[in-house]
Amino acid sequence: MLALTSALNVKPIMTQNAEYIRRPEDVSLEQAWFQAIYQHAAFGISLSSPEKLYLAVNPAYERMMGYSAAELVGRPMLAITHPDDIDSSNDLNIRMDSGEFSEFTLDKRYLRRDGSEFYGRLKVSRVDDHDGHMLFKLAMVENISELKLREQALEDSEARLLEAQQLANVGSCVLNVSDGKISQAHWFAQLCRIYGIGKNDFPRDFEAHCKLIHPEDRDLVVRKWMAAWKSGAPYELSHRIVRSDGEIRHIHSRANFSDTGDEAGRQRCVGASIDVTERKRTEYSLLASEARLAEAQRIANMGNWEFVAETRTVHWSDECYRIFGQDKNSFSPSHETFLACVHPDDREKVQRVLVPQWRPQGRYSHEHRIVRPDGEVRHIQKWVVPYYDEDGAVIRRVGAVQDITDRVIAEEAVRKSERQLQQSTDNVPALIAFIGKDRRYQFANRAYEAWYGKSPEEIVGSTVAEVLSRANEEKIETYIVGALAGARQDYLVSLDTAGNLRRQVKGTFTPSITEDGTVLGFHVLAQDVTKEKVAEEELRHAKELAEGASLAKSNFLAIMSHELRTPLNAIIGFSEIIAKEIFGPVGKRKFANMLGIFMNQAGSCSASSAKFWIIRNWNPVRKRCSKKFWMCRRSCAPAFRLSPMPRTRPASRWRVMLPRHSRRFGPISSSCCRC
Repeated sequence: MLALTSALNVKPIMTQNAEYIRRPEDVSLEQAWFQAIYQHAAFGISLSSPEKLYLAVNPAYERMMGYSAAELVGRPMLAITHPDDIDSSNDLNIRMDSGEFSEFTLDKRYLRRDGSEFYGRLKVSRVDDHDGHMLFKLAMVENISELKLREQALEDSEARLLEAQQLANVGSCVLNVSDGKISQAHWFAQLCRIYGIGKNDFPRDFEAHCKLIHPEDRDLVVRKWMAAWKSGAPYELSHRIVRSDGEIRHIHSRANFSDTGDEAGRQRCVGASIDVTERKRTEYSLLASEARLAEAQRIANMGNWEFVAETRTVHWSDECYRIFGQDKNSFSPSHETFLACVHPDDREKVQRVLVPQWRPQGRYSHEHRIVRPDGEVRHIQKWVVPYYDEDGAVIRRVGAVQDITDRVIAEEAVRKSERQLQQSTDNVPALIAFIGKDRRYQFANRAYEAWYGKSPEEIVGSTVAEVLSRANEEKIETYIVGALAGARQDYLVSLDTAGNLRRQVKGTFTPSITEDGTVLGFHVLAQDVTKEKVAEEELRHAKELAEGASLAKSNFLAIMSHELRTPLNAIIGFSEIIAKEIFGPVGKRKFANMLGIFMNQAGSCSASSAKFWIIRNWNPVRKRCSKKFWMCRRSCAPAFRLSPMPRTRPASRWRVMLPRHSRRFGPISSSCCRC
């Protein structure tokens, strides 16, 4: 120990007057002092060799480690170091051995003899000789376990605070304020995160802080801050900040000022700020949503309401007030005021719905009338969703109300139009209907009841086969398919109707097509043309009979005309011979002979005569005419048409007829009635 004392070169103690006083008059006294300090120190002292082996330890070190000096001397000084701290401790010792530094401090854990551990603050100094060679290392260890526990508790508390601030997006700071200006500041980590700056880059003065505030809000923040500092009132304000990346965030800040009590009159300010950007966005979205809802309710004439049974309060949206024609500022909605708005004739019905004993399950709706303050009657429809407690009592009702006056008026007009249409079509003696794309009737007039024994009410919703029968449907299947394809169909078929009555039906299928070309169905117009078909057949038969009678009459008239004109033709022809004195002057015997011939010929004519040819003429004629003539025997009337004389002339059939042509007298105007 004396050697160690000498090596340490202990200096004498100095008084306040800076005079050296050697209280021990000799070295032995100094050594005794050092020995006393070494033995009675409250912290552990150890000496270790350059080889990192223990040379000596004091009693405090023994108590601290739980080892005796004999057990430690000669052992490596890292033998009782916690395994997790060996590397850091060994690294510092190596750097000290290399001469990088002559002392270091390290907080590390030690392992006691009983296996327990504690935190110690190790301070190591290097002791060299006059040549700079290391003699030994002087180490002092202080048990800081309680300090570490307090520091750990503080760190845990700060970590929990930081975590809570992060979860709440709240940051805090502590400021020293003098004359309204920040003289000293400390920002916690979360506040730095909110402002988008580094942990140690927070502003140290008021001007730097103002640069982080949005330019449009900067003046407002300064006015509020100075007013709070002067009055000592709490500072509270919502404003915008601009981060370093240009992002704009909304924060809400609060701060309290308190006096520090120093002569400079400085104040201490503790503040906190919360990032309310998401809340602001939610508020904006909510406001926009409420505006859209209000606009949608205004367009749809629909409002919403809520009734809370516990407080008997009713909340109406703005559209509810408009529907009821009430002023929001003067009208207080309640059960009683609502009933006062209900039409007197509908009030009893509405009260039955609102009684506590009536508990429908799920949503329900009902319609009734209301009377506005100006006396106007409106129709409304209400939807209600009730909520019940465990005992089945109503605790809350929410619902919606819609002004359906226009719809009621329109529905009444449609019903009136439908009645008029039904009445008009019922008086038409034809089938009128509309069949949808699914082949089901959507409309039918009363004529169907006479034809098929089913009323229009029974027909609507039924298929074609259910109304007309499957057999009748097959007869018009082609036309149905064509109509559903969008083409007009005209048809004439025979259908079996009620009472086994077969009808000749003439109809038209007219498709109903939208603007985009979609076929919704087709209109039906069908007429019973059975009587017309029978009358048409009778008319055709009568026409055939009339045509036969007309032919018989023509034949009769032709025969009668023939029988009358035949003798007249002979008389006329002979008269012309006499008038023109073809055979000379009247009175000659030739005329008498010729008259006899004509008389005999006229008396023997018949409709069955054949053709005769003139092969012989009288001499006067022969001399004057070189032509030969023929006549039609069928009519027994002279045709007097010129024709070459046939070479063969049966003598038994010769008849003397006047020629039609003569060079001297010209043509004779006479013809056969049939030819």
